[in-house]
Amino acid sequence: MKSTYIGKSHRACLIGVVAIFALGAVSNATAGEFKQEWSGWFMSNPEADVDGDGTGGEATFSGRGTFGRSINDAVSDVVFTGAPCDIDPVTGVPNGVSLNVIEHSNILVASNGDQIFRTLSSSQPSTLCFNFVHGTSSMTAYLDIVGGTGRFEGVTGSTVLKTHVVFVGLHNSITGSEEGQIFGVGGEKNDD
Repeated sequence: MKSTYIGKSHRACLIGVVAIFALGAVSNATAGEFKQEWSGWFMSNPEADVDGDGTGGEATFSGRGTFGRSINDAVSDVVFTGAPCDIDPVTGVPNGVSLNVIEHSNILVASNGDQIFRTLSSSQPSTLCFNFVHGTSSMTAYLDIVGGTGRFEGVTGSTVLKTHVVFVGLHNSITGSEEGQIFGVGGEKNDD
């Protein structure tokens, strides 16, 4: 009968091989930071209205973040929930009505033309509060990173997009920020 005893030198070699393999796998799966600050415009767009209730819209932002200067084009649609939001702390009266985001997709275009594609995540509900007293809305959208082009080809991850819209006419002012994690970015960070 053969012995199954592994000597100290063989055990050290085995541990070394396992460690190299594990560290190599971990380094390829490390998450990178995804942060952006945005400003731009938002307007209604019937082509973005997936459920036919007239609440679809599009936005174009420009900003700066993890991958340098970029632009972001987005389309989204919401559905009314009827739930109150933005409760006035003095009167206790709601200043707004809550909506669920049912569709959202956007494309970030880095200054070199490389793109990141993001879609609405099903991990948790994305919401919008329309404040009818102040003519504003605030949205929190949970997004999945689902690929891209150039150095972003094959990337994955998730982000949280928070926006604030001030309704001033056809092209409404919008600001926002986005944070999350991105996996699989190739090439170097673009800091221009």
